[in-house]
Amino acid sequence: MKTSTENINSKPKLYSIEEFDWFINKLTDARFELVAGQIIPIHETEALDSSFVDYVLSKEFDETQLNKLFEMATAKHDIIISNLHGKLYLFSLQDKKIRVYSQGSHVRIDLTSSSRMPDITVVDKKAEQRNAQHQILNPSLIVEVLSKSTQAKDKNEKLDEYQSIESLEEYVLISQEEYHVVKYGKIDSSHWNQEILKGLDKTLHLTSIGLSLDLQEIYAEVEL
Repeated sequence: MKTSTENINSKPKLYSIEEFDWFINKLTDARFELVAGQIIPIHETEALDSSFVDYVLSKEFDETQLNKLFEMATAKHDIIISNLHGKLYLFSLQDKKIRVYSQGSHVRIDLTSSSRMPDITVVDKKAEQRNAQHQILNPSLIVEVLSKSTQAKDKNEKLDEYQSIESLEEYVLISQEEYHVVKYGKIDSSHWNQEILKGLDKTLHLTSIGLSLDLQEIYAEVEL
């Protein structure tokens, strides 16, 4: 079974959101995104070969017989997410207005008809909206932890996509190679500001939810 990317000279096969939903429900040991009709592993940049996707979608697919390994998150990545999710969750219990999801919920991108899976997604608890595929439609805050393989995607492609979401107020990028955080905050539908934080003595102000966090808290127990 081939698992390489599509031949560059051929037109890639595109998949619907319904096919993607079926795919991720059959292949449960890894995480994927749907980007402009192509299925991409969350920690990689190349789309899966259509022959592999079609095999997973077929009646013959047996996950126990699958020998393909996908790139996984690093320990530093997971510690940062655990630290941040813990702080956000405790705040949500006090605030009672937000709900926090990490590494499991998909966000719908109408701009590119894509389905992204941010590291952390925050929504207004009372206003949360989802479609039939359980994609979140109206996040207020999205956080991505950068990795060497996907940082260009997070800084460019995803930035454009996330800024197209009407409800989104802030997008935060966290490095796992240095104590470095970048926050994009919405001014209006056409303008965003950028704040760069370097060093453990800096503080990240999440104005969309009214919470401030020291970088020392975000990077706790992370050895760089």
